Amino acid sequence: MQTVRPATDVSLRDAWIVGAFGAAFLLRMGLVALVPDPAPVNDEIDYWRLAQGLARGEGFASNFRPPLHPAFLSLFVGLGAGSVAVRVAQGLLGALCVLPVAWLGGRMGGAGAARTAAWCFALDPVLIGFAHLLWSETLYIALLLAAVTALVYDERRARA
Repeated sequence: MQTVRPATDVSLRDAWIVGAFGAAFLLRMGLVALVPDPAPVNDEIDYWRLAQGLARGEGFASNFRPPLHPAFLSLFVGLGAGSVAVRVAQGLLGALCVLPVAWLGGRMGGAGAARTAAWCFALDPVLIGFAHLLWSETLYIALLLAAVTALVYDERRARA
C-alpha cells in the first residue's frame, strides 16, 4: 500500500487566497447592504426571541433549539445592537471561514487545492445567503472548521 505524503502548508498570504477572502467579505457585506434588516422568518423568529430572553437574564427557554446560537445572538442584544450588527458579524465570520478552508485544502492537496477550495467557499451562494440570515449555520460552519483545523494541525504536530 502506498503512503500519501501530506501537502506542504500554503501561505494564507497567497494573493489568490487573500482575493477569495476579499470576495467572500464583499459579497456577504453587499448582501447586508442590499437587505439590511429583513423581517425575521421561520427559525430566525425563535432564535431572536431566545436571544432576547437570554439578554434579559431569563435563561434559556427551549427544549427544541440548541442554546449556542441564541447565546451568540444574545451578545448583540445585550449590547443594544440590532439584527443588522449580527448580520455584519456573521458576514465577517463567514468570510473568515475561507482561511481554514484554504489551509485545509493546502494540507490535503497543495496550493491549487487551497486556492480552489477558498474560491469555491467564497462564492458559494448558499453560504453567502446563510451569512445574511439569523440562522445557526454560519456559526456552526465556523466552529466545525475550527475543530477540524485544530485536529489536522494537532495530528501534524504529533507526527513531527
